[in-house]
Amino acid sequence: MKLLVEDHVVEFLVSRGLYVLANSAVPVLLAIAVASEGYSASGVGLVLGVGALPGILGALLAPQMLVHVSPKTMFGGAAAAWIVICGGIAILSRAGSVGLGVYVTVSFALEFVASIMYPTMGSYVADLVRSDLLDRMNSARAVVAGLCAVAGPGVIALVQSWRGVSDAWWLVSLLMLVCLLSQSRLPKGRRTGGADRVTALKRGLRAAARSRGVLVVLVGSGVWHFTVWGSYMTLCPVVLRDEYQALWFIGVSESLFAVGGIVGSLVRLPSRLSRPVLCLVALLSFVPVPVSVVLGAPLWLVAVTLFVSSAVIASTSVAWETFLQSRVERDALPSVFALDYLAGDGVAPLGYVAVPALAVWLGQGGGCAGGRWGMCRGAARLPVGVCRFSGGGGRRIGCGVTVSSWFAVPQGG
Repeated sequence: MKLLVEDHVVEFLVSRGLYVLANSAVPVLLAIAVASEGYSASGVGLVLGVGALPGILGALLAPQMLVHVSPKTMFGGAAAAWIVICGGIAILSRAGSVGLGVYVTVSFALEFVASIMYPTMGSYVADLVRSDLLDRMNSARAVVAGLCAVAGPGVIALVQSWRGVSDAWWLVSLLMLVCLLSQSRLPKGRRTGGADRVTALKRGLRAAARSRGVLVVLVGSGVWHFTVWGSYMTLCPVVLRDEYQALWFIGVSESLFAVGGIVGSLVRLPSRLSRPVLCLVALLSFVPVPVSVVLGAPLWLVAVTLFVSSAVIASTSVAWETFLQSRVERDALPSVFALDYLAGDGVAPLGYVAVPALAVWLGQGGGCAGGRWGMCRGAARLPVGVCRFSGGGGRRIGCGVTVSSWFAVPQGG
């Protein structure tokens, strides 16, 4: 309650909730829309996967843009862009069949806009509340984002089945319009000092280099996304299909991620470890998930591991955001959050390509084509809906894993 009586906190949480509600619905709506047009699974994978490409560019541009415009202007511009894009695709859907190229363009444009939000959001929160309320604010924002990210896909699927794809796109556009109106009373926030655009990025690199904790977590996050998350996103669906005959478990894992993430956002883990070390330990807690699936562990054990790990990572992410907001100088903060974004979404797509290729190589070289690693070569042909629209909620789980990675399409999300 102490947090909610602070000026502009309620308006901020409402606006972010609306943003994530619409944001999290789009990957599902894109998949439904593309499938309803008669395109193959490869077409769905192309539309969902192409969104990873502009994420890197958006994260790099955000610190530079904040030199010239305020965070509030960034929020408004992002919402306005979503309104126009989603309204436009709604009109096209109503008029007739929409080509795959249009969906790819929409996916690219929406992800680019969303990817700008994460660096912007992390620095804006540091200005919105006092330093002693940062932990509570990050926790509240995480819970709101988590709940809305869970609700978004279900709501949009229901509207689409009832009213059709066009009206579902209009709903997303309407949600963004309400989001835009709800943030009208928010303070503008501070622009990044300095007129040199290049300096904005250099500040972040220098700040990370000066802090061993920040540097270690960023590197650890990159390695984790390349190996552990890449394995989970590409190998696990194939193993669940071929060995467990339980593709339904993917849906169960989504629910477990959601519930664990929300619970973790409400609970602060007691630990004497420094926050950077705690972040690394939290990331390691997810390692048993893909390992247990590949080794054939019972699904109930995989489910328990998923839930516990998602709770631990979500709790630690709150501490990580607060650590950055309280330790990094304000002008360097957007760039550091951009680096945090890149350590996840910039590296993860490389893992999606490399891990299946490595699985094929190990399966052939080890002569175990009938075993799990040999069988996993099918992952190289599996279209993966990569971590999508991760900047939308301005919230990332586990020093790099996005909200959408957990709650939307098996990512910040």
